[in-house]
Amino acid sequence: MTSTVHESITVADSAGVADMMARIADQVAAPAADEVDLQGRFPSETISALRSEGLLSALVPRSLGGMGASYSEVSRGLVALGKECASSAMVTAMHHIQVASLVRHGRNDLLRNYLVELVDRQYLLASATTEVGTGGDVGSSVCAVDVAGGTFHLEKQAPVISYGRFADGILATARRSADSPENDQVLALCRPPELVLEQVGEWNALGFRGTCSPGFVLRAGGDADAILDDAYADISSQTMLPVAHLLWSSLWLGIATSATDRARRFVQAEARKRPGTTPAWFGVR
Repeated sequence: MTSTVHESITVADSAGVADMMARIADQVAAPAADEVDLQGRFPSETISALRSEGLLSALVPRSLGGMGASYSEVSRGLVALGKECASSAMVTAMHHIQVASLVRHGRNDLLRNYLVELVDRQYLLASATTEVGTGGDVGSSVCAVDVAGGTFHLEKQAPVISYGRFADGILATARRSADSPENDQVLALCRPPELVLEQVGEWNALGFRGTCSPGFVLRAGGDADAILDDAYADISSQTMLPVAHLLWSSLWLGIATSATDRARRFVQAEARKRPGTTPAWFGVR
């Protein structure tokens, strides 16, 4: 990220975030949406456009160089993205959920500095909270972080990590230690070069194929300060789940609005073919 772009990010008016996202949705995401879904490919053009506008750090506070945007602004932008490309909207929402968690719960110097770096380089963050052997319960973990000598090591069997291959960092859950109960979890920031992903499965995520969501074995390590300060249970209840509900509901609203608009246009087109006649299937339950 050049200094010129970084300066434009730090002085950007967060009130324009929704409009900027809507423009990208219309001009960038929409033209590629069909190809993204049919080919199950990552919506790279959308993420590149968001990155070039500094929008991957929209929720980072101004004190750290970000836009300091509100959830309302980002949610409005996600409605627009959801109308045009479901996968683009989902990737963007999931990224912002991770950023929000880092902003609120990553208080040590390493994590605050990482957020500054994220603003400058416009990192894309992913999440690894599900795990083989937990029955889908993200509030429990089989794997544990091994902390020794100021560093941590982690290996996690993740049945899905959306856009993991394309992320610059992954926030992964694990037990606090090998002796901890399954629900005593922490959240660790995993990043290259210590982050290695080994793909072990496929998932055709109908409607969200562009999220590229296969399973992986995640292996990671690094400075122990890359583990967020608060327990994962607090991060989840105070930030991750509430923000997820806000942002996911926004993109689903966009998807539903688009579907309704398509149906309306179809009915109108059929009605024009036979003026004064209601299509035979209209109103069928």
